[in-house]
Amino acid sequence: MAAKSVRERRPDWFVFTDIDRRGASRVVPIEVLSLGFARTGTASMQMALTMLGYPTYHTSRIVTNPPDADLWLEAIEAKFTRHDTSSLDRGFWDALLGHVSAISDVPAASFHEELRATYPDVKCILVEREVEAWYKSWYDVQIKAFGNVMFKVVGAINPGFVGRQYRLLDAGVVRGITGANTKAELEAKSRGVYLAHNERVKATIPSDRILLYTLGSGWEPLCAFLGKPIPDEPFPNINETAMINEYVQAFITIGLTNTLRRWSLYALPAVAIGLAWWYAASA
Repeated sequence: MAAKSVRERRPDWFVFTDIDRRGASRVVPIEVLSLGFARTGTASMQMALTMLGYPTYHTSRIVTNPPDADLWLEAIEAKFTRHDTSSLDRGFWDALLGHVSAISDVPAASFHEELRATYPDVKCILVEREVEAWYKSWYDVQIKAFGNVMFKVVGAINPGFVGRQYRLLDAGVVRGITGANTKAELEAKSRGVYLAHNERVKATIPSDRILLYTLGSGWEPLCAFLGKPIPDEPFPNINETAMINEYVQAFITIGLTNTLRRWSLYALPAVAIGLAWWYAASA
């Protein structure tokens, strides 16, 4: 039997909206921050937390609702470029994350201090991987995506959808969070940024408010920490590198297809007018 496509495995990643969350209000309490850096099983944790009853924000939510990328870029600029987070107040976070009860993945995990200051009662989870295993996965997804020429080109001709995702990767994650300006700098700095993130999380969160979760531990430690019954279904185990790479190619293709379709709406009438003019002139 052929392996299921990412669309079949995660149909929620292909339900696209265009919601501007500016001015929105919180509609559900935020209860859990899963603070593992990207490439630490964040999609599996998103699915696990969702199964436990926590609607969970993941980077895929930025793809499915592209205007979110604009707010994340504002937050990254405030924290990592201007070093002034005064604009990242409760109103900002309630607007951007007011529809979810948990977060997983970067960029949200990079704002753990701001989120904990805003929501002091949250419980936190940190998933760590051995640094070289983590780096291989990070390289195979984020670093390769940063160097993906097609991603950049389609982003330029489809700025509202693919372009927003590339700007978030380029100006946000690479230049902002990791402080790199080139692929070589990104390769050199990534391990240090990853390790520093983990150490900062552990140093700033009291031990009774954080679960140090190990991939493969299953439901027991997570459910005990959150006070939830253990589901009957197995703990989600997603081959994230393959799935995310497939997803990147999928949304680039969607963006390119939509652009070509939009161009055809203008090109066909122009061709028809040109042919009519040529026919009239030749007659």
